[in-house]
Amino acid sequence: MLVGKATISQTETPPLPPKQFKRLKKAMRKFIVERNDSQLSLLLKQFDCDSEGKILRDDLKATLLSVKTSFITDTDINNLLEEADENEDGKIDPKEFLEMMKECRDSYLIY
Repeated sequence: MLVGKATISQTETPPLPPKQFKRLKKAMRKFIVERNDSQLSLLLKQFDCDSEGKILRDDLKATLLSVKTSFITDTDINNLLEEADENEDGKIDPKEFLEMMKECRDSYLIY
């Protein structure tokens, strides 16, 4: 779902610190490759940068930029948030996050 032309500058939203990025990467691998659902709570914490219990647009943006998706645009972030945010409150709550991550995992292709 990567559409749009303008890329987001790395300076707009600071990326995750290296230690937090390593935890995110490890949890993502376990969740996707090993199909380990117990990683979801850790993933939620990694995406929830302000520890509010929900993922805000800026949280989503910072996390995605940290995993080297510098080609992602503001439009992409907005589309992803809109798609995942079922109750339309402008945030991704834990239930919405779980559904979004499982959909991503289920559509993930391993070559």
